[in-house]
Amino acid sequence: MRQGNSTIRQRKMKRKDGSLVITEVRSQQLPDGRFLSVVRDLSERIAAQQQIEREKDLSDNLIDALPGVFYFLNREGKFLRWNKQLELVTGYNETEIAGMSPSDFFEGEGRERINAAARKVFEEGVADSEAEFVSKDGTHTAYYFKAIRVEYNGVPCLLGTGIDISDRKRAERLVLKERDLSDSIIDNLPGIFYLYDRQGHFLRWNRNFEELTGYTPDEIRKMHPVDFYDEDEKDKIRARIDEVFHGKVPGIEVNVRAKGGRHIPFYINSMAIDYEGKDCLMGMGIDVAERKKTEEELQESYRAVRTLTGYLQNIREQ
Repeated sequence: MRQGNSTIRQRKMKRKDGSLVITEVRSQQLPDGRFLSVVRDLSERIAAQQQIEREKDLSDNLIDALPGVFYFLNREGKFLRWNKQLELVTGYNETEIAGMSPSDFFEGEGRERINAAARKVFEEGVADSEAEFVSKDGTHTAYYFKAIRVEYNGVPCLLGTGIDISDRKRAERLVLKERDLSDSIIDNLPGIFYLYDRQGHFLRWNRNFEELTGYTPDEIRKMHPVDFYDEDEKDKIRARIDEVFHGKVPGIEVNVRAKGGRHIPFYINSMAIDYEGKDCLMGMGIDVAERKKTEEELQESYRAVRTLTGYLQNIREQ
């Protein structure tokens, strides 16, 4: 060692009780040739470093065990941390992600929604959004993202997670497809169709229901089933509805009052069903006005025939 130069080494030393301690020995040669050494116990610092490493390992394991993707980035959009799931979903490796920004994982409207959500996080503290992840091979996967603003080393950052909702999206599309099919079937029924809950709130109906009654969808939504009948008929209709909810009953003929006050004779049949977890009444009706008219014409013909028969009988007797 040259005069004036100093060296720093770590050494294990034995305490009086026989235990070993890691120390830092700083030595320097003095002008008179002697050495000056300062020994510092590094036990606490090393223990603290080991604790930090254990905590980091734990947080890494927790983040990697999350069911979805995890990401942590600064205001400039630079990724500071992420989990393995982000690499698996996107197909990009650690080096590639480190040089990317969040918008690089999206296209079109999805990119616009994600950028808007990121701005909202830094402005308001929290935001969520749905968008399709576009992986390295071009695969699109629907995800739901939620993020919050946090302070990290005195700087505002964004911390967020995302979960795969592609199964839910497929189920929603299937539900919409089935609903479109059922709507098509309902709208092509020869008569009216209606569905309402125990409180009398209409949930579904077909176009024939609107056309024959003359009411608009907004009006029907605000109406109760008994509103389609005259005052002297309402108690009977209420009793009929209660009977249907308590068991199967045969169909009946009723006179439905349309918007302009016109009465339409219907043969209706109803049944109680469970719809979306609620007790509801589903019914269908057929306009029997033509049949009624035919029956009345027949009755009139019968009366005319009877009158003519009686007249002829009187002539014969005279």
